[in-house]
Amino acid sequence: MIELVPPLGLATEFMSQVVAWPGKDEPGYVNLVWRTKDNKWKVQGFRDVLGFMKGVDEVMGLPDSLDIYYCLSTQSDPKKRSLKNALKIKSLWVDVDVKDSPKGYANLDDALDAIGKFISMTKLPLPSALIGSGGGCHVYWFGKDLTVDEWRPFANQLKTVVLHHGLRCDAGITTDAARILRVPGTFNHKTGIKRPVQFIPIIVHTHE
Repeated sequence: MIELVPPLGLATEFMSQVVAWPGKDEPGYVNLVWRTKDNKWKVQGFRDVLGFMKGVDEVMGLPDSLDIYYCLSTQSDPKKRSLKNALKIKSLWVDVDVKDSPKGYANLDDALDAIGKFISMTKLPLPSALIGSGGGCHVYWFGKDLTVDEWRPFANQLKTVVLHHGLRCDAGITTDAARILRVPGTFNHKTGIKRPVQFIPIIVHTHE
């Protein structure tokens, strides 16, 4: 049997759920990170999702901007991303690449099929979102706000399961509390070809 998991509708909705936005009286920022055409990295922190999405639009409009990312952990510094600055995290993720075997899959369809079989075999919850990164797939599970110390055992367990079942991915990314991943609705320029970062459905194979 094949079960289709529909994608989320809007990048704003996704960003409102994937990171731990700080409350009014809480410290922290969600950092927008982007790479320029001269290969410099820039960071700007935001306190709310609407401001963040406005920042994404503004960065996309800059003549020298290329790849646009966000940090998955709330950071204490709006201008610098680091592990020591990580305050809270609320998601788990896996980065599955489309690249030469054995590190990745030959194409996106093969990657999606492998992800679906992995979820079915492990009996993990269905993903909260699946993002086509322009070079692979980012698989997300949203949860509740956690400190880094609270989050790390779950991330380590997911990494262990990924490695045990042989899902071809960069497993180290799963346990990186200061990881940046691409913002949906932007573009991947890594190969010199402009490829969209977009929501896609995941096909989950289940067995009777």
